[in-house]
Amino acid sequence: MAESGFGLTRQAGRDWLQSLLSRFGPMNDKASNAHVLDFERPLVELDNRIKEVRKVAEDNGVDVSGQIKELEQRAMQLRKDTYARLTATQRLQVARHANRPTFLDIALNITDKFVELHGDRAGLDDPAIVCGLGSIDGISFMLIGHQKGRNTKENIYRNFGMPQPNGYRKALRFMKHANQFGFPILTFVDTPGAFAGKNAEELGQGEAIAMNLREMFGLRVPVISVVIGEGGSGGALAIGCANYNLIMEHSVYYVASPEACAAILWKSRAKAGAATEALKITAPDLVKAGVMDEIVREPLGGAHADPMGSFPYIKDAILNIWNTKYSRMTGVEVMADRYAKFRKLGEFSEYKVKGGRVAAAREERKQLQAAGGGFYAKTGQWAATKAEAAYIDRTVARNKAWVRSLQGKEQWLNRPQPDGEIDLEALTGGKAFRLPGAQEERDRLAARNFMRLRVVKAKRLVMDVRRRRGLTAANMMAERLGVRLKYESDALKAQLNGTPMPAPPKELPPLPPASKEERAALERRVRALPPARKAALAWAMQAPLSARESAEAEKEVAQSKR
Repeated sequence: MAESGFGLTRQAGRDWLQSLLSRFGPMNDKASNAHVLDFERPLVELDNRIKEVRKVAEDNGVDVSGQIKELEQRAMQLRKDTYARLTATQRLQVARHANRPTFLDIALNITDKFVELHGDRAGLDDPAIVCGLGSIDGISFMLIGHQKGRNTKENIYRNFGMPQPNGYRKALRFMKHANQFGFPILTFVDTPGAFAGKNAEELGQGEAIAMNLREMFGLRVPVISVVIGEGGSGGALAIGCANYNLIMEHSVYYVASPEACAAILWKSRAKAGAATEALKITAPDLVKAGVMDEIVREPLGGAHADPMGSFPYIKDAILNIWNTKYSRMTGVEVMADRYAKFRKLGEFSEYKVKGGRVAAAREERKQLQAAGGGFYAKTGQWAATKAEAAYIDRTVARNKAWVRSLQGKEQWLNRPQPDGEIDLEALTGGKAFRLPGAQEERDRLAARNFMRLRVVKAKRLVMDVRRRRGLTAANMMAERLGVRLKYESDALKAQLNGTPMPAPPKELPPLPPASKEERAALERRVRALPPARKAALAWAMQAPLSARESAEAEKEVAQSKR
């Protein structure tokens, strides 16, 4: 009876706890004070009408499922049509929506485990930039992103997602940490720009951003960037110099905000709409221009309408580009890929047109070239007029003079040169492009891994000798192996660098022979070992191998080297 009463009490406790927790679950309906954009009002009104019809039907016991289904289909079609023809200004409003998922929302939902890291190692921390280690499907990444707030209090704490210099220094610290330990880097951009206050300028805002730009091009691990909201100016670029840039469907990326652009060009913020259209800041425009590489799909109605539905799209896009392209690249290839990406930006054709008739001028040039007219510059490039050909020759001559003036000054220029032994045609869209060092990098990695394996095997051998022969014999074996490993390491370095080979080491006195008891114990314990391990132990104990065992050992060693 007591047990039954106790069981009822436990069940009542579970019911009470479940009812309490249910109050904090995801909301089925939007709050009445939720932020609604102007172009979304017809959608919200239709959704409210569907809810009213459903509630009236439930109260009166009337079956209107057919009408409700028709209204829901109409609402879905209206939502598709609305978001299919969004203007640049409307996309900007969606990108700035208060309910869009923030960096922490994304990090906590796409990772199996996320650990936030703090501090710039100079006594400061910036809540506007969040850094941490996370695991996605068993792969460790360094995650860095701008963090905005949900309400006024959070936005004040996060400084509205506008980082201070110490935030960028914190980000750079963890980028170097990831570079040291081989973690690929994921950056999430969502900022109107770096903070432009007096205190930020005193602390070196420009220097901090410039330092990040310089150091990110020297990272030997892949950097994948995702624009999840708005990416403004150098504040976004300071963590956005990536090998591959993703942008969410309704995000924007700009060098100056449309309001600032309108104030500069038209001396009025009322022209912000015209500036938004002219800047080409939306995801399709950026991908077309080559600034962004891929658009990440959002749920119907935008990520602010269904945040949980947007997380799988982000995760799949990141893992897809990592697994298909960057997981097998060496450090030199990663740097070359990043360099080639930014070298392709800003390519353009320069020629004069009449009265701004660009399309008509292009068509006229195509027809003239097809008819065999025009002129050729000394470089072999076609030009429509003799003056244009002369202009091309002057430009090439100036470029050559500039290159000649830089000879001998590479130490301050710090610029990769387009020659070497790695062909990056696939990275540069079919254009021949070379950078030095890829094969040398692979050779060094192979040599380093080989020596690490040799050291591990040597340590195991010394431990085996110590267990069977004692400390004195182990010390003698360690001395023999140390001399041998140093010679092998020096020989590998000389082979890689093209320097003379070192002299072979002098032979050290062999170990004292094992006693009969030690030899008998050894033979009993090594019968089940692989041939190569048996050969190593026999060499350590000065015990000769049979012809068959020697042949098996040599065969296994040859296979391991291959």
